[in-house]
Amino acid sequence: MADRVKGRDRRCCVSPISGPLVNSHICPKRIGDHIGRIIYETFTSLSVPQALSIYDEGFGLSLTRTLDAWFDKYELGFRYVSPNMYQCHMFAIELADEAFTMYGTSSPEEGLPVIHGHRARPPNTQHTNLPPPGLFRWHYLQCVLKRFAHDDYKILSILSFPSYLCVWRVTLMMMARTASWNGLQRVSILAELWRKV
Repeated sequence: MADRVKGRDRRCCVSPISGPLVNSHICPKRIGDHIGRIIYETFTSLSVPQALSIYDEGFGLSLTRTLDAWFDKYELGFRYVSPNMYQCHMFAIELADEAFTMYGTSSPEEGLPVIHGHRARPPNTQHTNLPPPGLFRWHYLQCVLKRFAHDDYKILSILSFPSYLCVWRVTLMMMARTASWNGLQRVSILAELWRKV
C-alpha cells in the first residue's frame, strides 16, 4: 500500500515537500477489511468495490512525518471544501508560545505557514484511486470526537468505528450498566444486540 500511495502522490498532500513521506492511513489498519467496507459505504455513499481492502490506496495519502503524526492521532483533519480541495483543521491544543505549522511546532515569531486553515489537495488529481471525500469526513469526525466528546464517550475503545456503530455500542454499554438486569439477562441481551450491529 505504501509504495502505491507514494507512487500516486509523489509529494505531501499538504506541503510542497516530496520526501521523506509517510503513507498515512485515513482509517487505521487495525479495523480490518470488514469495518473498512462499512465506513466506505456509510460515509462515501458509493458502491463498495468487491475487492476493497483496508490496504487499498484509496484509504491512504502521503504526508510528511510531522503531519502524519498529527493526522494519525486525530489532531489534524481535512474538511471538504470542493472536489479535490480540503481545508486543514488542527484539533490539538496549542500553547500560547507555540504555533502548529506545516513543518512542526514552532514559535509564532518564526513566521512559518500555519497549518490550521491551510488548503490541501491531492497532488495527482487525475488519478482514479484517490481517497473519496467521505473517508476524510469519517476521519474528521474522529478528530471532532477526540477533541470535543464527553469524557464517558471518549473512554470507549470503539471511537475509531463509524458513528452509527458508536451510538449502538454506547447504548449497549449503558444498558449493561443498568442495575435492574441480572448478569445473565445483560449478557444475553447484549449478545443479541451486538450480533445485529
